[in-house]
Order: sequence, then structure tokens, then C-alpha cells
Amino acid sequence: VLASGLVPRDQLTDCESSLGGSANEERLLDLLVERRLLTKWQARQIQAGRTTGFFLEHYKLLAPLGAGGMGQVFRAEDTQLGRQVAVKVLPRRRATPEMVQRFRREALAALRVQHENIVRTFELGQQDNTHFLVMELIEGTDLHRYIRKKGKLSVRETARIGGEVARALEHARERGIIHRDIKPSNI
Repeated sequence: VLASGLVPRDQLTDCESSLGGSANEERLLDLLVERRLLTKWQARQIQAGRTTGFFLEHYKLLAPLGAGGMGQVFRAEDTQLGRQVAVKVLPRRRATPEMVQRFRREALAALRVQHENIVRTFELGQQDNTHFLVMELIEGTDLHRYIRKKGKLSVRETARIGGEVARALEHARERGIIHRDIKPSNI
């Protein structure tokens, strides 16, 4: 836990002390999660022996949110601004020069658009050989899951969503950006 940099020594010692003689690795990790010093995902990673890769610059990775063609997206904490963000990481194993160029091109395009119906992009970063993109964290679900859960949408709701998507796409097009992967799971 100390090697991960996620929990300061004094807080770890306090948790160990509160467990007394019943302290073991599993109980300690459970207590750290209960006290919100670790997320469940971080605890599982530490339990599996992983002690690095929890930070990208000042962004602390909290839990995976999903994965796509360009990498994995994590819920993260911006430790400088005290807010939660989404961080898309290009996996090192996929970081060929062509993929890095494509990832950077996507990121630079995202940085050019600012629209209420488009996730805001804050930063393009690189730490050693890891390339990442920091974005606004949107709570909720994507349109694909929403429709699966709710079923058929009303005409009014369909028109509202369609209008929002159309305005977002028009905004992007005006800035020379063509999305190329519009589908319910990306909305």
C-alpha cells in the first residue's frame, strides 16, 4: 500500500492500529476501502501485487469506466483541483507510432470543440511512454444502455436526443471535425 503512493503512512498506521491483533492484508484493505482511502479497484490491484500505475501526473486513477478502440477510460481524481475527471489511456502495448499519432490527433480535435452536448476535454498528457487524455466526467449512462433499460423512447424524447446530437455534430463539423463513429454507445 505504501509503495503505491495512494495512502499516507500515518493513515495506514492508524488503520493497522485500529485492527489490533486481527490485522491481516485482506482486513486492512477492506478497512482502507471502508474509510475511502482506497477504491475497491485499487485494493484489488494492490492485492494482486500491483504497486505502480495509479497516477498519471497529478491524476489519481480510481476505477476503470470502460474501454474502446483507442484505449481504456478511468474515473480519476484531479489532485490539484480536487475534482473527478475521466482519463482515457492509450495502452502501452498499443502505443505504436501510428496509434500514438492517431490518439494525439483525436485529442487535439477534442480540445478544439466546446459545446454543451460534447464532453469537454481538458488536457492531453504524456507520462513516460503513457499517453492520456483528460476529459469531463459525465455521470450516467450511454444511449445504448439507456434504451436497453427503458425500452422504446417516446417521439418527444427521441426528437430531443436527436436534436442534441445534431447540434453537437454540427458544432464539430464547423471546426473541421468529422466523428466517424456515431452510435448509441458513444452518445
